[in-house]
Amino acid sequence: MNIKRISSAIRKSQRILITAHVSPDLDALCCELVMTDYLKSIGKKVLIANADGLPDMYQFLKGGKQIKKVQKISRQYDLVIIFDCGDLNRIGSIKDILPKNVPIVNIDHHVTNKLFGTYNLVKPKASSSAEVLFEFLMKEKFALTKNIAELLYLGILTDTGSFRYQTTTAYTHEIAARLLEFKLPVYPLYNQVYENLSESDLKIFLEAVKNFTSIEKGKILCVELKKRILLKAGERFDLRDKIFSFLRMIKNNEVIVIFTEVSSLLTKVNFRSSGRINVASIASQYAGGGHKAASGCRYPGNLKSAKKNVLALLRKQF
Repeated sequence: MNIKRISSAIRKSQRILITAHVSPDLDALCCELVMTDYLKSIGKKVLIANADGLPDMYQFLKGGKQIKKVQKISRQYDLVIIFDCGDLNRIGSIKDILPKNVPIVNIDHHVTNKLFGTYNLVKPKASSSAEVLFEFLMKEKFALTKNIAELLYLGILTDTGSFRYQTTTAYTHEIAARLLEFKLPVYPLYNQVYENLSESDLKIFLEAVKNFTSIEKGKILCVELKKRILLKAGERFDLRDKIFSFLRMIKNNEVIVIFTEVSSLLTKVNFRSSGRINVASIASQYAGGGHKAASGCRYPGNLKSAKKNVLALLRKQF
């Protein structure tokens, strides 16, 4: 059983490196912090090393200062734990500085996960990596604290879209109920994540979303995010997440696509599907991945080219 093998690998290690995907979301960040608490409780030395550090919008996370933006790893580590990554390349620049010949624990919930770890704890039917980690901690008979319960709850809350996405199951709600026994400040947490826009951020959001286009009689909705808008937004809030949430309200849409301009040679593409269209299969054609209903990839070309070719693939699905 993978949990037993991972537990054994952890027990044998003294120094453990933890990382997650580039542009980390709350699911990834909360898992890193929870695992760090667990490892320290059993006497391990831990470093959380991310390519992007802790985004500004998540500075409110308790213990978040432990998450470091690292360009060099000076110490030797016995084990590497990677959260919420379908592919080793998704950890970005950390991949180039990983300790050599060190076993990797891969903990994830993406259906497109390539099982790149020495030990793989991958559950595609789980709502989030936080849900997978919760199960691991229960098998380890680890006593949760209020702080750990809050972090796990935040990871599940955000990766399920506030318990709206199709990956939300009865088991997901059972876990949430267990975590809520710690009398978590539910509304303040929700407010911090979803209702914390400044007036200037709202204006940036309105500028970004106002020119969305509708294709295939409204079944496909798409938005272009140009660099000038991204520079205005910075890291203060998750612009793409706000756009997805807003466009989901439009009746009869089946797929939402956001094209983000990175350079003349690279465009980020993010998909959300209502369920009928498997967007992971489209993302995988450009070395991306994720879930059937939520995926992303990096298109090797400019925004115009990305939009033309990705939308052509999408149209074939209809």
